[in-house]
Amino acid sequence: MASKLYVEPFVGEFGWELFCWQGGIRRMSKSFDETHVECRIGREMLYKDFATSISSYRGMVPENVNMWMNEGFVYEGPLRNCEVGDTQVMSSHHPEGVKPFIVYDWRQKRPSKGFKEQDFIKFGRTQQHKIDVLIHFRGVRHAGTDFKNYSHKKMHQLVDILRMRYSTVGFIGGIWDDFIRCAGVYDLRCIPLESLCDFMHDAKVVVGASSGPIHLASLCGTPTVTWYGAPCTEKHAVRHTHHWNPFHTTVGTIYNKDWNPDPLEIVEAIEQVTAKDSNDNN
Repeated sequence: MASKLYVEPFVGEFGWELFCWQGGIRRMSKSFDETHVECRIGREMLYKDFATSISSYRGMVPENVNMWMNEGFVYEGPLRNCEVGDTQVMSSHHPEGVKPFIVYDWRQKRPSKGFKEQDFIKFGRTQQHKIDVLIHFRGVRHAGTDFKNYSHKKMHQLVDILRMRYSTVGFIGGIWDDFIRCAGVYDLRCIPLESLCDFMHDAKVVVGASSGPIHLASLCGTPTVTWYGAPCTEKHAVRHTHHWNPFHTTVGTIYNKDWNPDPLEIVEAIEQVTAKDSNDNN
């Protein structure tokens, strides 16, 4: 009988799925003949390089789900009733609430330790149309994190400076994230994840407050400039520069208590990061 690994959808923030889940599943899949993954809609590309089959989870996920997951979430997908035998089910959640980097073995009915080893691959391919600078301006209004959103006034100032210094600028993120409609600025929000990775792969730098898209850029081998503020500490910056940076991409971090650094400070960080990356590649 073929050994099979069934993977339930990750429930939690995108960054945690990138660095505490999909890499571990990729490594674990090498010990099984088949790996069947169910994931949240739009995240299929994270698993397609190793999964035997991928299905999209279409159930409800609470809006306020965060990195520690929502303890009220109940998985109702088809993997709940998968076959037994040489089957192992990996889940990022549990009715009692388990942190997403703790995997829950439904056969043993107990949580197991998190992944000790993970395998990461670079995402994105070179394409003809390139955008120099990709920006993610959070526009989230729920889950009590709107204090991380960038000032609209400063946003316009930053974009004006970048348009003078770079050929093309693009906005990334979801439909709820901010966007400035003006000449020379491309709206790349809501494009498929695979297409986003292609743009990130070719970009000179990806810029924005600490968020999932900024973490994704590091898996595309792209330099980033990011900022963070209270209640985060310096440990948060280390996550970007080291712990969640398997390909050692160039990273510039800025601390601003209110999550609203001066546009000139961001531009200076961009120039430092792009210059260092250019030197490292020569």
